[in-house]
Amino acid sequence: KFAIQAYIQANKLGWKPAIFVNQVASASNVMKIVASSVGAAANGSISIADFKDPSNPAFKNDAAMKLYRSIMKRYAPSANVNDVYHVYGMAAAWTAVMGVIADNN
Repeated sequence: KFAIQAYIQANKLGWKPAIFVNQVASASNVMKIVASSVGAAANGSISIADFKDPSNPAFKNDAAMKLYRSIMKRYAPSANVNDVYHVYGMAAAWTAVMGVIADNN
């Protein structure tokens, strides 16, 4: 909400600062709202995202994204697989499971 508001206000002021967007606000579903609100004013924003964006066609054949999509299809078939928050949840769960496996070896 606050990132969207900041984009809108900067656009209204005609201000064009360098914009750095945090992990949460840089999600593709949030940035779609920004683009529909301010158009090209969001272009050039720099994010600190450290997850692969499931909506990015560059990751269509990526092995990790294929695994993510297959797990989502099996356990959450009605979920929006292009939502980066699901990728985050999957990554957190995967990390926890791998930690337990490592501790037991």
